[in-house]
Amino acid sequence: MVKPSHFYRKFALKGKYIALWISINLLKNRRALLGLTQQDLADYTGLSPQIIKSIETGKQIHKRSYQERLHRFLRNN
Repeated sequence: MVKPSHFYRKFALKGKYIALWISINLLKNRRALLGLTQQDLADYTGLSPQIIKSIETGKQIHKRSYQERLHRFLRNN
């Protein structure tokens, strides 16, 4: 089975759909660059460490709210 390398979300903006990708590698690299553990990222985003781990290993695509929190982390750091 091929693991997904990105999380994918579509949302409406003025009646159009925009595709938004979160790269798992980008997330892991940014976290490492900042010297953060998965626990630190979990604390920052309000997600559990288990969710962060499953996202970084590509086990499953998570809820939109999870992706929005991770997007906020990537955008602000």
